[in-house]
Amino acid sequence: MHSVPFRIPSLYSDLAEADGIASLEGKSLSLEIQTKDAFIGVLKSDVKEINVPVSELREVKFESKWFSNKLIIRGRKMNSLAAIPGCDKGELILNIARADKDSAKAFATELDLMIQEAKLHKMNSEDS
Repeated sequence: MHSVPFRIPSLYSDLAEADGIASLEGKSLSLEIQTKDAFIGVLKSDVKEINVPVSELREVKFESKWFSNKLIIRGRKMNSLAAIPGCDKGELILNIARADKDSAKAFATELDLMIQEAKLHKMNSEDS
């Protein structure tokens, strides 16, 4: 399974930011996140692990631009990703370092495949 490190900037009115690792475990998206102050980075929270079932996700996409790489994850409902810092209206934007660009692309592809399989499984179970 793939994993990718990420950063969530500008939390709590730019007073904090978060670093973490996203990975796929079974049929869940697992995010390990540590929040720290944005000024010196000395004040850090404990590492928090959040698991989101793939069935609760609508889509994932990887965007690469000149100076930024982003992994965008959208939930099926607004509260699907609500426990994750930086989530806004069911959407989570993870900033990816240039060095992790290829890992993030592979991660997005694998997660998208899992999301599509979950949708297909749901459609098949509704038909039965």
